[in-house]
Amino acid sequence: ASVERKQWYQRRVHGQIFFNKVSTGAADDLNKVTKLAYGQIAIYGMDEGIGNLSFPPEDGEGLKAYKPYSETTAVLMDQAAMKMVKDAYNRTLDLLWDKKSYVASLAKLLLEKEP
Repeated sequence: ASVERKQWYQRRVHGQIFFNKVSTGAADDLNKVTKLAYGQIAIYGMDEGIGNLSFPPEDGEGLKAYKPYSETTAVLMDQAAMKMVKDAYNRTLDLLWDKKSYVASLAKLLLEKEP
């Protein structure tokens, strides 16, 4: 996972673990994670189900009327992106739950050391 995507997961999971709520202020982060997941799948061919194919958007075009792939492939991309995001989120959640005491200690130390 990219550093940016990992940072988003960490912020979101941190709120879930330490404050028992998921922040709604992470909409921009969620948008970035979604774009990264679709980019890895649709542009860089990083999904076994889709294979070594690349469907980059044309310059200056966002969503376009013509897609060089079928609706079936689009559904596979959607499923792969959802799975990628969900799996990474769950890995981050498990890791931070496992290391919760270390994260809390570090936060306390930073509060003591930082003005």
